[in-house]
Formats: sequence, C-alpha cells, structure tokens
Amino acid sequence: MRGAGGALGIALAGAVNLLDPQAVVLGGSLSRLAPWLLPSLERELTRRTAEPAGPALVVSRLGSDGPLLGAAYSVARAVLDDPAAYAHG
Repeated sequence: MRGAGGALGIALAGAVNLLDPQAVVLGGSLSRLAPWLLPSLERELTRRTAEPAGPALVVSRLGSDGPLLGAAYSVARAVLDDPAAYAHG
C-alpha cells in the first residue's frame, strides 16, 4: 500500500503542478484505503509539487458511493437548471 500511495502521489504531482488546486480529495473505493495510502502519497506530493506545503489531502466521507452521488447530482442539476430542455411535448 505504501508503494501504491507513492505511485499515486507521483501521478498526481503533475496535475497538481499544472492546476494548483487547494485540495486533493481521495474518494470512491480509495477512501477506505486512506490510512495506508496517505502517508506515502503526501510525502511524494510534497517532494514533487511547486508549492512547499502542497494541496490539502482530504478523504471523502461519502466512501465508495461518492462518484455515483456526484454523477446523479450533475444530471439532476442539469435538469433543474433548464427544465424546458428536458420537457417532451
């Protein structure tokens, strides 16, 4: 798990350097693995990002349901923003 956390930190470092987010959220099925992934992930992000402190690492409280809830929310939000576009008549 330490190796996986380190690899994830290396992979995320490029995106963090490019996009400069305030936080990185560990969600979905990875949220359950956070206790084992976070130490090495944080170490690699700190080593490889332009900002000394790096972004905050946050573990989603939604667990493995987070991606599904996010997808459902985006569809519901689109319908609520423009209900006429989805009316059949």
